[in-house]
Amino acid sequence: MTRAIAMIDVGIAFSFFSCTLASISSTARILYSMAQHGLIADELGQAHEENRTPHVAVGIAALLTFGVPTGACLANSDAFEAQGDFGTLSSFGPAS
Repeated sequence: MTRAIAMIDVGIAFSFFSCTLASISSTARILYSMAQHGLIADELGQAHEENRTPHVAVGIAALLTFGVPTGACLANSDAFEAQGDFGTLSSFGPAS
């Protein structure tokens, strides 16, 4: 029974990791697109020379995705709730 629970816990951890990566990716793509259209700093609209990925936007998005929930936890907010709230916020894109 405990082995099954451990496997479920591993699955949950992978799921959380996947959701966090999706949040970082969506935020980075939004930042990159906004920079390409001149709405925010041009540096966020630069692509890596070799890989052609928006590495600056990904770095900023990763820092935000880590920093905001960490700040919320330090302010005595529930960690699960803080991560969920920021993940939801990161998913919003520009209106078409």
